[in-house]
Amino acid sequence: MENNINLTPDAVKAIQALQHPCGTYQFYRLHLDRLFNYILNNSDEIGMSDNEAMHTLRALNALRSDIADIA
Repeated sequence: MENNINLTPDAVKAIQALQHPCGTYQFYRLHLDRLFNYILNNSDEIGMSDNEAMHTLRALNALRSDIADIA
């Protein structure tokens, strides 16, 4: 399979930081999980509409998936 993705030097640095053996991925994943659960359970209390909450949860879920793929 041919790799046809061009990465900028900044993208390479970000990927290397997430792949750090000391667990940088776990740090980001835990914080995204906490934020996801906060929005899921408290969206009404913080003034989010159902649509805003759903879009935010989808975005957070995509971020969690992306960091897992990178790590």
